[in-house]
Amino acid sequence: MTVTKGGFLQMASRKPSYWNSVETDPEWLNFSIRNFFAIIMRFSFTLRTLVQYFLVLGNSIFLHFRPIFNKFIKVVSLRFAMCIKSSIY
Repeated sequence: MTVTKGGFLQMASRKPSYWNSVETDPEWLNFSIRNFFAIIMRFSFTLRTLVQYFLVLGNSIFLHFRPIFNKFIKVVSLRFAMCIKSSIY
């Protein structure tokens, strides 16, 4: 934004960059497995998003890590049971 002689604000005539355009920041192409896990850890701190994440990708992940799946089911079912008990009383 620039101020003109009359005191009016003028928007800069800059073309917006779009997601699939050539002007998009090239850094997003440098996507590694470390970035993938950083995104997962950042957005799966709440139980709801954690459950959604494991329900969506659960089959491919837990086929290899069966003990983790069993512990996860116990924790989720315990928290769900506690929510039901607290809502009844």
